[in-house]
Amino acid sequence: MLARNIKLSWAKYEKINIAEIEHDLGRFFVRELKNTPKHIIIDAYVCSDARNHFVRQVLTHIPYVNVLNSAGNVVYSPHERPSIIIAHGDSGYKGCGAIDYSFEHSEEDELGYPYIAELEADPLQNAKEQLKQINPEWRAGIVYFNHQDGTVELVDGDYNKYGIGIALFSELKKTLRSGFTDKELKQMASGQNPEIIFLNNIYSDLTVFNFFEINLQRDSFHGIIHDSLKYAMEHSLRGTGSFKDTQVCVMAFRRDEPIPEELQYLLNRERFVRDYINRGGKIYIVTVGDLPSTKAVYRIKKKTKTIKKNDVKKGGDNTPATSV
Repeated sequence: MLARNIKLSWAKYEKINIAEIEHDLGRFFVRELKNTPKHIIIDAYVCSDARNHFVRQVLTHIPYVNVLNSAGNVVYSPHERPSIIIAHGDSGYKGCGAIDYSFEHSEEDELGYPYIAELEADPLQNAKEQLKQINPEWRAGIVYFNHQDGTVELVDGDYNKYGIGIALFSELKKTLRSGFTDKELKQMASGQNPEIIFLNNIYSDLTVFNFFEINLQRDSFHGIIHDSLKYAMEHSLRGTGSFKDTQVCVMAFRRDEPIPEELQYLLNRERFVRDYINRGGKIYIVTVGDLPSTKAVYRIKKKTKTIKKNDVKKGGDNTPATSV
């Protein structure tokens, strides 16, 4: 199914101009969005958490490195090439929302995020478990990013045989060391507040935006993709806490290529999508071609039903027509 053919029972799904995007930063982001394929020889698996923004930025700027993001840096469809896991948390190895959720809720019968609950409850152990999903020939290492003080450490193990883990660790260490202000470190220690939820299967080199980013691996819509999106939307626009200002979600796909069938099911059936829009969230689906003129934008907007005066039965409430 192509993005333009999505059908929603509860909402309008309409093609719009970029100028009609009802969010200043979201409009600027979509205008800048492009697919920039590059020759890839290394995959880096990073948690979607917005506090990994600068880590993603450094890795994206290194030639030949592809960054794949999901809640808890999950590996579910790896390529046959050297791969590194970037775990994160604070000085006490806590603070990653996905890992902390697993620690607190994995034994419960009713789980809001069942695939996140399957993660190991320690970020380093989880990283080792994710690395096991990769063929031993391609395991290139684990790096831990401390979002509390902005430092990185190379995790011990029998991995770094390619020297890739050491090389990426060295680059992150040198770059991040002077990259954070005290204000940024304080904000990261208290939680995340991404500007945009960004689900995609394109190669984007945009790093100036503060994302909660989710990447499909080999175009496959695994359960962790569902849970990552649900986690972000359910925590958004609650007034306080993480995601308190996260008002826009952009889903970007390659033009004229099928999108996962699971996405239409999610958009139609999952209550958290409607609730996000009801709290003021805005969702846009974008298809990206090779040229700027081939970009297309679709808006998901709640349907409105007008109650007319003539529809009110005799003896009923004769209130003015309203939209619901």
